Amino acid sequence: MTLTSPAPTDAGRIRELLVTGKKVQQVADLTGWPRQSVIAVITATKGWLLDQEKDTVYQPGNAGMTPQLPGTAPTPPERDQAPRADVPLGDAPVAELLAGAADIDDKAVQRELGKATDAIARLRQVVASAQERIAAVREIAVLERQLAEAKARAKNAGVRRASPAAGTAPRVRASNAEIRAWAAENGIEVASTGKIARSVIEQYDAAHGAGA
Repeated sequence: MTLTSPAPTDAGRIRELLVTGKKVQQVADLTGWPRQSVIAVITATKGWLLDQEKDTVYQPGNAGMTPQLPGTAPTPPERDQAPRADVPLGDAPVAELLAGAADIDDKAVQRELGKATDAIARLRQVVASAQERIAAVREIAVLERQLAEAKARAKNAGVRRASPAAGTAPRVRASNAEIRAWAAENGIEVASTGKIARSVIEQYDAAHGAGA
């Protein structure tokens, strides 16, 4: 019996199935190629070996012995980069998420961590500024209310500053000498010394328009 080698396209399909961990017989059944033809593809692929016990392909020297398709870069060794058990990513606080990301030795993660840290810093500045504005508005409102209450109390208490009437001046009382001289001129008896009678003062005031 002559063994026919799969065409390049079919060989590529066989390799793709083998790197997924499928057994040789499974690949033969899926592709329709005989088992020996599948083994021939394995033998022709550099670095691939057949695990007779597991009936699968492995690649010594590669991480986890996982076979790689020809022309692809080897898979780097897997590192324990799972999130910490105490950091549930679904609902963890931001600080815990950042702390968890800081523990992961991965350039992409660290790059995103830097972006997130910068964004949080900017957000904090915006929030602080907004809080300051809100506090100032509230303080102004309190002062305005206190001023309005003070004005209302002053109005109710009748506290007002009276301004003098226009064109008026305080009256200066005449001296006793002036009153005596006026009384003598008008024939009104008045003592030359001592207190002037109230009636004489009232007559003087009436004559000079006092109290008008």
